[in-house]
Amino acid sequence: MLANVENQSKIVVSIPEQLKNGSFRFILLKPQSKNPLETKWQDGKNYAHDDKRLIEHLSNGGNYGVLPVDGNACILDADEFKRLEQLGALDPFTETFTVRTGSEAERYHYYFTCENIGNKKIPFYDLVDSKKHLGELFATGCPAFCVGPNCIHPDTGNVYQIVNDSDIAYVDSKELDDVFFSKVKSSRKRAKPSVQLSNKIPSASIKKYKQNTLSEQLKLRIEDFAYPAGEVTVRGDEIQGAHPVHGSTTGSNFSINTKHNIWHCYRCGSGGDVVLYLAVKHDVIRCEDAGTGQLSPDQFNKVREILATEYGYGEELDRLKEEYKSGIKVSAVTNEEDFDKYGKNGDGLVYSPNFDDNHFVTRYADVISEMTDSYRDYQYASALMLLSMSVQRRAVMRMSYGPIYPNIWVMLLGSSSYSKKSTAIKFARRIAFEVLPRTSLGNDLTPERFAQDVSHHSAVWQFIDEISALLNGIKTKAYMSSYREMLCALYDNEPYVMGRSRRQRRGRDSNDDQETDWIIRDGYVNLYYATTPDMFTEATQKTDMTSGLFYRFLFFNPKYEKPLMPSDEETPDQRAALDMLTERLRNITAYFASNPHTELQFKMDKSAKAYYQEWEMRLSLAYHKTGNTYKQSAFARMNDCAKKLMMLHEIGSDKFYRKIWTQNYTMGMGEEWIIPLTTVKEICRQIEEYFIPTFEEIADKVCQGEERSVQERILKVLYDKGGKCSYRELRQRVRTNKKSDWEEAIRVLAAPEPEGTLEIEFFDYKPEGSKKPTRYVALIGESHE
Repeated sequence: MLANVENQSKIVVSIPEQLKNGSFRFILLKPQSKNPLETKWQDGKNYAHDDKRLIEHLSNGGNYGVLPVDGNACILDADEFKRLEQLGALDPFTETFTVRTGSEAERYHYYFTCENIGNKKIPFYDLVDSKKHLGELFATGCPAFCVGPNCIHPDTGNVYQIVNDSDIAYVDSKELDDVFFSKVKSSRKRAKPSVQLSNKIPSASIKKYKQNTLSEQLKLRIEDFAYPAGEVTVRGDEIQGAHPVHGSTTGSNFSINTKHNIWHCYRCGSGGDVVLYLAVKHDVIRCEDAGTGQLSPDQFNKVREILATEYGYGEELDRLKEEYKSGIKVSAVTNEEDFDKYGKNGDGLVYSPNFDDNHFVTRYADVISEMTDSYRDYQYASALMLLSMSVQRRAVMRMSYGPIYPNIWVMLLGSSSYSKKSTAIKFARRIAFEVLPRTSLGNDLTPERFAQDVSHHSAVWQFIDEISALLNGIKTKAYMSSYREMLCALYDNEPYVMGRSRRQRRGRDSNDDQETDWIIRDGYVNLYYATTPDMFTEATQKTDMTSGLFYRFLFFNPKYEKPLMPSDEETPDQRAALDMLTERLRNITAYFASNPHTELQFKMDKSAKAYYQEWEMRLSLAYHKTGNTYKQSAFARMNDCAKKLMMLHEIGSDKFYRKIWTQNYTMGMGEEWIIPLTTVKEICRQIEEYFIPTFEEIADKVCQGEERSVQERILKVLYDKGGKCSYRELRQRVRTNKKSDWEEAIRVLAAPEPEGTLEIEFFDYKPEGSKKPTRYVALIGESHE
């Protein structure tokens, strides 16, 4: 998370700019020491940053101490960083000025401002072990100091190094209480959070928490590993008490259910089985991160190692490993009920963005989900699409390889009636027509008409709730062949020229100085499409997935069971909520349309950029090692999608909306917006956990489906021809994009198991009088006449 300190032999001690704002005073410390050089430093022997006495002292190699004296300045001294990080207590300080101390242990000073925090030093301790001191908070006016940045540690000789050179951030006192002081023991008095006083695990959580296969194989019991701490209350199958890892201020923030073999933390809203609990206990993940219900392969392997080395499960784990190596285990099925359990597609992934409650995307999903039982995933997609449309090419992230604009393309996949894709698009279209009615494209356009409309309006949008006809047209009709190339160029906001047909040019006045081609210079196109998974697979070719067209789409493909809702009349409250959403989007649109001579430029802050670059390199290398070229290309495209989503995340935030409100929804020249680390982390999580796996699943199905369809078409022709057909005629009737696709299908049909299906065979037929034989293909079992 934070940079390591390197030993340095000669350091010029200096005060950073962030501390020269009048909120801090400074005292003289002995060289390479924490001890004050002068007495009565609390009463008068402290100095402003530009005092000659202080400057001379620093130039002679002295250390200095920092006193917060004004402006609600505070300093958090995190002596036990790893424990505080495990508790999730340091989240409010990720974007503020931070210094790593010079000690051998990992310790940090976080500088921030906060109101209503008092004027005393507040030490804090571990809730689980109340004698374990974790650090202290220095509030404005308290008679205490900490050693300043760039000083030399007395024991190690290391520098107090600045590891986050950001401005000093403001932290709301409520956030400080909810996120920090709720997880430590201190003298600060706060209202007890009612959520921690719950005495029953929510039924929705019980359904959500799945048993890891390893928990079942090793017969791990939750009461043996995660028994609540302190005084416990037993209610039926549930036992409630304090959290055994991060403790509790109420003594009742943690429950286990022995019937379902799960645990639940009321404070973090997380839980799971024994494997997830061990991951939290042994600092593999934080408690709040257990709410996702999944561990990465590396995290899972760490828990396996912990079970083997610390809990004595080594032999059983080795036995399970040997069983796995020896072959596939086959279960016996004796009844219809068990039989029906096999072959289901599963629930699929759920798109669950972590946006604030006041974020446009969250509010949109909340409002629409009260009016329809269409998948909530689709409402998130609609909100992102509407935000993207509102920008109209007036926001940009300028990368070294070219500008990235936040236009997105979305594809909704789902069953025809159950998923209600069209309903989701209908609500989005309803708002879009109120805000941007003049830039809508028709549904049935030729490539030339599409180019013509974009060349006239630049920023356009197209919603089609059944896209299979267009996909089939691109696949089969010659005049649609240029569609794919044009769409790819428009997505990338590249200039594009579409030549007019001869019919269009014929008969034009020779004096007409109108250009002979449709020229798109500043295109900004948003596409919102939907279809069923089967129709998409049928209408899409393998080349569409590998040539780049569908790399540019964000796919939403929910398959989980959702609650159903009876149809009902629209209420006045629902109408009012829709009007508020529309008004907010209209104001955002007005802001971006207010100044056609400039663009809002987005940039990541230092910590966000460092995190993103590390994530980008790590995943690029991982996909390179797979050797799968289309997955490598998919991630490269998802890289650009990530930047688009970062911009949309910020544009939809309440912070952004309040900012443009103060400007009367008018954009100034040369405005910039800084993307924080929290946004970058969230978008990277969405890309890695949802969008990439969803695309890979769909791409695999299309590629495999095309291979199967070649085989099926071969078999169909043979059946239609009475069981046999000449090889030449068969090849003419079954056309493929690549010769290799044909050869692979023939190989599979002709090879015995397990390499193939052994459904066809070959023979050469030479009638009397013929000069050479004709090769035939026949279905196995048919006679050769």
